[in-house]
Amino acid sequence: MQQIYGKHGFFRFSGGESRGLSGLRSGETGITTVGRVLEVTRRELQTKDQGRKRVLYGVLADESAKLPFISGTTHTELTRNSVVVIENASVKRWKGLPTLYVGTSASLRVLGNDVEFPSFAELTKPRKMQIGELIRGGGSCDVLIEVAVVSVSAEKSNDDRMVTVDDGTGAIFLIAQDKEQEKLIRFGMELRARGNAVCSGDGCIFMATELKEQSEAILIHEMKSFLCRYT
Repeated sequence: MQQIYGKHGFFRFSGGESRGLSGLRSGETGITTVGRVLEVTRRELQTKDQGRKRVLYGVLADESAKLPFISGTTHTELTRNSVVVIENASVKRWKGLPTLYVGTSASLRVLGNDVEFPSFAELTKPRKMQIGELIRGGGSCDVLIEVAVVSVSAEKSNDDRMVTVDDGTGAIFLIAQDKEQEKLIRFGMELRARGNAVCSGDGCIFMATELKEQSEAILIHEMKSFLCRYT
């Protein structure tokens, strides 16, 4: 079987071409794709039909995107750092993110070390994206955005704030994991945020796990957090 990783991130096999992760959309079925497993754990999820069920949950990556995956079957191929071909998978939305579902009809195989593929270290880095791309793609996992704060409004209390950011291609609500840091966000700030863009019928929200801004207030907060960890 011929295996060529092209410059656009696609594998070509004798039977056809795989799909890059960034092009996959919720509702699609019969998907063939290739990715490196960055994370994999066992989780117990609540399902509509089968109640609580133990599954494999993880993150798959290629040079175009990272995508969460869920497998109800224990596939030995889904191990950390392996490069896996997944055939006959589907994509559904789970917790606001497009997620690859590896069902019982899917087939998997691990590619050998002779295949050129982006390294684990390369793929763990977040990919920089524009807000317009995130909205059109219906969400994305572990990305970077560079934005300006265009609106900050308090709902009932300062602990419940609505922050809107814009990068010229679109606007999105932003919620920071660090609530103390979120309180320091002000109109006009320029932020570099890392996190997930989660989308639903009501729109998209950027869930920021990291925030960087060259304002004095946020720099002081980051220094205090650093000192608390090491003193």
